[in-house]
Amino acid sequence: MNLIITVAFLALISSLFRFSFDENLTFLTFHFHKTCLQLEPKNLIFSSEWKALVCGEPMITTDSKILYQNLGLIHLFVVSGAHLVRLEKLIQWTVERSLTSLKVHRILYLKYLFIWICLGLFTLACLANPPVFRSFLSLTLILLVQIFNLKYSDSYKTFITGLLCLALNPSWIHSLSFQMSWLMALVISQKYSDTKFCQYLMTNILCWFFLWISVSALLTPHPLTIFINLVAATLLEFILFPLALLSTFLPYANNIFDIVLTALTTSLKIIPIPTSKGLFHTDTTLTYLNWFLICGLQTTIELKKIQHSYVIKK
Repeated sequence: MNLIITVAFLALISSLFRFSFDENLTFLTFHFHKTCLQLEPKNLIFSSEWKALVCGEPMITTDSKILYQNLGLIHLFVVSGAHLVRLEKLIQWTVERSLTSLKVHRILYLKYLFIWICLGLFTLACLANPPVFRSFLSLTLILLVQIFNLKYSDSYKTFITGLLCLALNPSWIHSLSFQMSWLMALVISQKYSDTKFCQYLMTNILCWFFLWISVSALLTPHPLTIFINLVAATLLEFILFPLALLSTFLPYANNIFDIVLTALTTSLKIIPIPTSKGLFHTDTTLTYLNWFLICGLQTTIELKKIQHSYVIKK
């Protein structure tokens, strides 16, 4: 309840003073983003992909970008919640090993603070774009829930972080990337099966379905893309993003990064994927549809929880 009051208060303040969170952070994000771009390894063949993965720089239009889009893999090179989660787990694993060796593993709040600062710096380096910032707030809320031992469901945390983002920057209500991020978070937060494989299968199918609706303004992807995403997307997420980070600090990782992407693009070029024009001609129509899906899915999830709690009490 306190979180809801906080969100409502921030929304009121932003409305009264027309406070733009994004504009006030511009100078910080520009500085960190510029610093991040300066860390680009020399003689890197796939420079655009590295900048997209590590610094959140939009990819320039190339044959590779068009290929990723047609095969439904462009999301691998758009920094989003998935990349932030991967980074959070990597940092947490590193910190826990360090704390264990130093025998100070009881200082949990220092671990959480260090993780939060690292994720915050990465968010700033990626220009605090809507999906990354929403995910950063979501992970921040998760850390607070762990510290204070609060009982919030994943869908409720998604709801709170979504409202908080809109309270801090109301203009994001028109952001398609923000809408897609919220929608994907809702889909991933649900449990569909007790077995890991079925859960993975259902989650990816539903993510692809809602993603297909969201990107239908650009093009209508071929159904074969769902198979490609099920087989390759998760594996590539575990490889490309960590490898791009390592190439920033380890010289030999640059060559590995280029080799992996060369093999990937060469393999993808042999797959014939016909594409067609998008279903919608305006972003406004797609925005209305996305918010209809978000509100409908959020409401359905909350009603199911109420029904489940009523059945248990009965």
